[in-house]
Amino acid sequence: MITVKVALASEIVRSCASELERCGVSVNEATLIALFIFTERALGPRSKYGTYLNSLPQVGSGALFFGANELDLLEATPLAKAAEAKQRQLSKQFDCFLDVLHDWFARQNIAGTIAFNDYKWAHFIVLSRAISLASFAADGNDESFTFGEDCDRALLPVLDMFNHSGGSSSVRWVVENNHSVTVSICAEAAKRAPKVDIDGVAHVELCLSYGEKPNTEWLYEYGFIPRNNAHRAWPYLIGLAGSSELVSVKLLWMQELGLLPRIMMQDLAEHGQAHDISRETILALCLEALDDTLDPCSADVACRVVPAFPYFSINGDLLVDDEDKLLAVPGLVAHALSQCISRLEGARRTMLSNARASAEASAEVSASVHDYLVSEAELLSRIIPQLKNRIRATSILEFT
Repeated sequence: MITVKVALASEIVRSCASELERCGVSVNEATLIALFIFTERALGPRSKYGTYLNSLPQVGSGALFFGANELDLLEATPLAKAAEAKQRQLSKQFDCFLDVLHDWFARQNIAGTIAFNDYKWAHFIVLSRAISLASFAADGNDESFTFGEDCDRALLPVLDMFNHSGGSSSVRWVVENNHSVTVSICAEAAKRAPKVDIDGVAHVELCLSYGEKPNTEWLYEYGFIPRNNAHRAWPYLIGLAGSSELVSVKLLWMQELGLLPRIMMQDLAEHGQAHDISRETILALCLEALDDTLDPCSADVACRVVPAFPYFSINGDLLVDDEDKLLAVPGLVAHALSQCISRLEGARRTMLSNARASAEASAEVSASVHDYLVSEAELLSRIIPQLKNRIRATSILEFT
């Protein structure tokens, strides 16, 4: 098991971490473990982890390895900015400790160059294969087991070789008190597991569930999206427009109401007709729609917003000091939904156009990026009509 404790036992990892802190860069578990496998890989046959490292995928994928063409194609998705930000972050880290690595390479008589792609590869391995030890107790195991202070993420050799299953896991893993890992087969789940043909003989493929993730997270972390993902959702990022004073009020409200800056929008039909757009989603969209730099807000909502920290007033006479008053502002809910729909329609059109472009440039773009664009555009084609139905329902209620 490779944890942060194992990583910090390495002198070069500690030296690189010190350089990062000197540069004002925060150091977390993922960075420490990535530094460890990056430097152990550089040692080659001298590393006691060589067999494990050689068993790993030797080429990275996902957000850390998106090229310029793929980032351009993903422009209308949350993935593009997230991938660019992560790549910039890793580049800054690499520059911070590069001199330390040069000295270490020389002392260790390691031939070859120090490649940024190798450091990205190490982060890809941690991102796509490290597990949370805290999930050990959450899965119903021995809750008295402790992993040590500030030690949660870990790479577990062999366990991380199991592929993902969209259904039940056919294997179960247990971390023992001596930090060894026991893997057992779930007989009933194994009966339903996919078969793999090897030399004409059908074998059961044992799989683990990597969790319930939307396609955006799959492509970001793993570089692929599973077929028939039952947990598709579009990450809608709330934009807080307006003056700095109004944005401060909005941020306070989001904090007080427990609203997240990202809404996971799902196809309601896939989750039963009883499901409706949540109150939290409507509140977040309403806060997003208010803008004191525009007068009026729109042709449909003639509201002049004036921030009055920690509240705001509408048209100079309505003090909005709680969530019920916010939702009661005439026309605001419909306007907020319309603004959201406009953004989603723009994203959908761009994704469809870029999906066609990716098909024409298949040699330069991974198939997963094309599949993601097609899948997410189709998802938005389902979500948008549901939002429009909510606008119609809201208008009827206001009229009556």
